[in-house]
Amino acid sequence: MTTRKLILISIVFLILPVNLYFLMNGDGVNDLGSVLSAFSGLIAVFWFYRGLRLQSVQISEQRKQFAQQFEMQYQDSLLIFLNICSDKMKNYHAELLKALGISNESLICSTYVKNLKLYKRIIKSTNPEEVIIDSIEWEKIEEPCIKFMNSVRDIIKLYKQRINLAEENDENDPVIYVFINNAHIMDQPFMSFYKNTVKALSEEMMIFSPGRKSMKLASRSAPALLVPPEIVKIDVIRNEIKIAKKSGVLIPKICEKLLHYFESNG
Repeated sequence: MTTRKLILISIVFLILPVNLYFLMNGDGVNDLGSVLSAFSGLIAVFWFYRGLRLQSVQISEQRKQFAQQFEMQYQDSLLIFLNICSDKMKNYHAELLKALGISNESLICSTYVKNLKLYKRIIKSTNPEEVIIDSIEWEKIEEPCIKFMNSVRDIIKLYKQRINLAEENDENDPVIYVFINNAHIMDQPFMSFYKNTVKALSEEMMIFSPGRKSMKLASRSAPALLVPPEIVKIDVIRNEIKIAKKSGVLIPKICEKLLHYFESNG
């Protein structure tokens, strides 16, 4: 009911009792007052109802405005977040290419695979100097790739927090984490240029995960054969080798040589 209609109804309800009073030949002012009071009560009810309706409409409109404002703020916040992720991915990707000494992202996986040629030499060698040299060459490729996987893991975690998605598997190894969780960000706009690199590199490193653990054991064991025995934390290295054996990791010859050396020398 519009305000104009309600005013007209109110006027009618004020005129009507007066007319009724004269038509009914009322006895006095008291009768007229009673009739006016009754109709005034009805008019008050109408106006009260009108007020409630207006308030309800205003509250409903405010809710819509708040919802629209929240949605706009959320979209702006999401856009800013995606832009930040895009900038981060661009920087991390550029750092990886620079560290590997290549100019094309299509060469990243092939560069990593070529690095695996050092694996056979390191696993079989018992010469600590050779193992150290090969391990240094290996780390020139492995370390930038691990750093890149760490960066991608950070972005995935940020994205999952942004959409309030629970962390089901907080894996310490960034390669395993990215391999398991990369699907969460693959469809996002900021990943359009990098998703092939992330997917292929994480798969390659995941497949070679046992070999990577073997290389790490070798790189830790070789220097221990070239320093005084008293400064070597042999118990730590021995425990790492024991854990690696239980998990099916191939133990490098240099590790076996180190254990034999310490067993022979007490």
